[in-house]
Amino acid sequence: MQGPMLQAILEGRFKLRLHRESRETAVDAVVIGNGGPKLKPFVEGSCVRHSQVYYSPNPPSPFARSQQRQPRYCRIEGGALNVNVDSRPINIVYDAEGVTIPEFVKLFLNGNRSRFVIDKTGLTGRFDIHLEAEISAETRQRLEANGTVLEPSTALPLPDALQRQLGLKLEATKGPVEFHVIDRIERPSPN
Repeated sequence: MQGPMLQAILEGRFKLRLHRESRETAVDAVVIGNGGPKLKPFVEGSCVRHSQVYYSPNPPSPFARSQQRQPRYCRIEGGALNVNVDSRPINIVYDAEGVTIPEFVKLFLNGNRSRFVIDKTGLTGRFDIHLEAEISAETRQRLEANGTVLEPSTALPLPDALQRQLGLKLEATKGPVEFHVIDRIERPSPN
C-alpha cells in the first residue's frame, strides 16, 4: 500500500498533516570517475520495463496474454546476497536493466549509505547495470545477529566497486534533500 491510499488512511486515522521541504545538507554525490563511465547502454526492446507494464493505458486482457508470447521483464534486483557453494553470503549484488542513473541512485544507493546520495553525473539515457560489492559492516552485523553465517567478502567496498566496475565515484558534498515535515498528528481513532 503506497501513495494516495496510504496517505488517506494516515490522514483519516491519525489526523496526519505534513508538508515537504527541501533543505541543503551533507550528501554523497555520484559523479563520473577517473577514466569516464563504464556503463553498458540499454538495448531498447530487449526487455519490458515494469512501469510500462503497470501503468499501461491499454493493458492486454488476461485471455489475450495467454495466447501471446510472454514478454521478458527487465531485471531490477538490488541487495541480493551472492553466496558461495555452502550457501553462505559473501557479497551484495545489484542488477538492473534499462535504468537511468537517478533511478539507480534512488533504488540501490540510498538506504545503503549513512548519507543521502544524489546524482551529479549528468548522464542521460538508460543502462544495464551489474554491481557487486562488499557487504557493509552494518548489514553484516544485522545478518550475523540473526544467525546468518557469513564468509569473508571477495568484492571491493561499495565506493571502490562503483569506480572500478561502473566508472562512477562518490564525493562528499552538500546538496538539496527533500524531507517530510510532520505538522500535526494525533492518537488513532478507534476502529
